[in-house]
Amino acid sequence: AFTQMWYLGTNLTYRQDIQQDGTIICTNKDGRVHRITAGGAQFGLYKHVVKPTANSTINSGTSGAHYSNAVAGAALTLTLPKAVEGMTFTVSQDTTQVVTLKTNAADVFVGLTTTMLSGAVGSTVTVTAITPTIWSFSRTGTWTDS
Repeated sequence: AFTQMWYLGTNLTYRQDIQQDGTIICTNKDGRVHRITAGGAQFGLYKHVVKPTANSTINSGTSGAHYSNAVAGAALTLTLPKAVEGMTFTVSQDTTQVVTLKTNAADVFVGLTTTMLSGAVGSTVTVTAITPTIWSFSRTGTWTDS
């Protein structure tokens, strides 16, 4: 087995253990553990939750994040970044405020639409870029396309 530890001053901030079978165990400073087996299976992942309060463009560096309108005081429009194959985001409507999800001007959702809107609390959509210009999606709840 092999262990690496990262310190900031005298405070342990990150630890990585590589076990004899190739499993990697990563532990961050607050004790959360992320395990990657030798076969590539991952356990212990936490999604990054983003709660914008105003219309914004989603940052491509947050691929995998969950966007919620939980703290939005008004209708919220989120614009996806330029599609890069494999990039993925989830958007949920968690208040009565309307959520609109738009593609970048050069991209489309499967079916050639560029905008989807939800006015129903509990609605969720997960989008994944499947080409450099097309976003595939899976959604629950009530959505309108345009």
